[in-house]
Amino acid sequence: METGRVHARVKAWFDRYLKGDESAGTGPPSASPAPSAPAPATANPASKGSAPTPTPA
Repeated sequence: METGRVHARVKAWFDRYLKGDESAGTGPPSASPAPSAPAPATANPASKGSAPTPTPA
């Protein structure tokens, strides 16, 4: 029934995969790069919690 059809498809895919067929990959296509995360924000250490330096009179 359905089980035989699924087994046949898996066997066909596995045979193609073992032969190096690139269309029988195991994940998303390698042509589309993974989305990159935005760069983390870095705090300016000079402005964090520091008061301006007074100028001499």
